[in-house]
Amino acid sequence: LQSLGIFGISDAERSAGVDNLSAVGYVLTGTCHRTVPTVTVAAPPTNTIATSKVNTTDNTIEITSHKFRTGTKLTYSNGSGSSIGGLSETAYYVIAKETTDSGTTFGDLTNNTFALGSSLSNAQAGTAVALSGTGNNSQTFIGDTATATAVLTVGKVSDIKIASVGSAYTSAPTVTIAAPATETIDGDNASKVVVADDEIVVASAFYGCIATGDIVTYADGGGTAIEGLTTATDYYLIKSGTSNRISLATTRDRAILGTKITITAVGAGSSHTLIGQTPTATAT
Repeated sequence: LQSLGIFGISDAERSAGVDNLSAVGYVLTGTCHRTVPTVTVAAPPTNTIATSKVNTTDNTIEITSHKFRTGTKLTYSNGSGSSIGGLSETAYYVIAKETTDSGTTFGDLTNNTFALGSSLSNAQAGTAVALSGTGNNSQTFIGDTATATAVLTVGKVSDIKIASVGSAYTSAPTVTIAAPATETIDGDNASKVVVADDEIVVASAFYGCIATGDIVTYADGGGTAIEGLTTATDYYLIKSGTSNRISLATTRDRAILGTKITITAVGAGSSHTLIGQTPTATAT
C-alpha cells in the first residue's frame, strides 16, 4: 500500500523522514469563492552553517538537535561565497545516526551531526559525499517547501490536498488560504438596490458561488451605507429565487428562515462591497 501511494505519499517521501507535511485540515471553510483559492504553505527553517560546523575529517555537518532522519532532502546554497568542498548548489539527502556506514567514512553520527548523500538511495545506503573544504559563514541548508491545493464546493473549501510534502520542517508550518474576491455594488443605484424587495443585485459569478446562510462582510466603500445596513458589519446571505439577487439577514438562522433585513433607501457611492469569509487551515 505504501509503495502504491495509498496513504498520499510515495515510499521515497516516507523514507525522507517524519519532518514533512502529513495533513492539512481546514478550520473555516470560507464563503463566496468564485474560483479555487491559492493555498500557501510556509517554508521550512533555513539553517545557516558556519565553517566551524563543517568537519572535513568525518565528512559531517553540525546542527544542534537537528532531528533529521536519513533521507531528508536539503538544498545547499553557498550564500554567494565559497562552497563547502565536495558540494555544489543542489539538493542532498541526510545520512543520520541510524544509518550504517557503507564504507565512505563519516565518523560517529550523533543527534547534532549528519552526513550527506548525493541521492536518496545513496543516503539510505550510507554512502556519504566527501567534504574537502569548510565553505563560508553565510552558507545554508534548507528543506523543500510543501505545497497544497484546495477543493472548492459551492464557494467553500471542502478539502485541502497535499501536492508535495516538503522536508526538514521542525514545527507545523503556517498555512494561508487566499481570500474570496470582493463583490462591488453600486449602492446609490435604485436598479441595483431594490428597496421594494429588500434585495441587492449582484454579479452572476457571485450569485453562482453562494448559498443561503453564507456569511459576508458589508462595507459602504467610503460612501453612505444602504439604509438598513451598517458598514463593516457581518451579515448572512439569502439567495433569492430571482437570478443574481440576494438579501441579507442578521443571523444564519434568520437567513435560513428567509427573514430579510428591511432596506429603506439606497445609499451613496458606487463602491459598496460584500466579501465572503476567508478560509483558514492548520498543518500537521
